[in-house]
Amino acid sequence: MGADACLFVFDALECAGEGELSRNLGPRQFLGRSVDCYFYWETLDELGVSPADPIRELLERLGRRRTEDLEEGIHGWLGPEETRELGERLFALDLPDYECSFAAMQGFRQVRDLAEGTGREFLWPAYEHPEYSFERLSLSYVRTVCQLAAREGKGVLWGNGVG
Repeated sequence: MGADACLFVFDALECAGEGELSRNLGPRQFLGRSVDCYFYWETLDELGVSPADPIRELLERLGRRRTEDLEEGIHGWLGPEETRELGERLFALDLPDYECSFAAMQGFRQVRDLAEGTGREFLWPAYEHPEYSFERLSLSYVRTVCQLAAREGKGVLWGNGVG
């Protein structure tokens, strides 16, 4: 399916409402705060991933397949085979290891008071792993979502403010 057809289907589901989106696309999962696929490049460098490694091309397709410069909406996607490949390739990297589930990913969610010590309260969710950087944790979320989708023969979408 081409880019225009994918966007048409997504727009139709979005107009139909949150229930249709979730039923047809599956659950949404936080990966990182408005990050771009290039957010992972430094981490991939640290992990020894070559600039020519297919991981980078797959992440670019996922995060930048649309050519317009958008802040909101779908930025990119992977088809089922690309999704399986990215999940497998990311599994080989030194990333946090946990049960392959949305519930396990939510287990890293902490709520922090950003105004601590000021007499005010400003609670903010943060995702943290005791042994890994946020970047590696976020990349592990990409891996886990890809693995979950691949089990069902599905692809994945990347976007901001989607749904």
